[in-house]
Amino acid sequence: MNSRPIVADAAETRLCVWLSVTTLVGLVACAVLGWTRWRDWSSRSSPSTKGVAPGVAS
Repeated sequence: MNSRPIVADAAETRLCVWLSVTTLVGLVACAVLGWTRWRDWSSRSSPSTKGVAPGVAS
């Protein structure tokens, strides 16, 4: 089984597994460490609060 398509498919499968695992590890790390603010679109600073840290009263 040294067919080029089979070898290419195996390489693609390994890459997909690696990408899936690293994505899952990153999501779990964000959940465990509480890094969820990045997905809260309402916390984006507006032009009037530019330069002010999120959560800090201006």
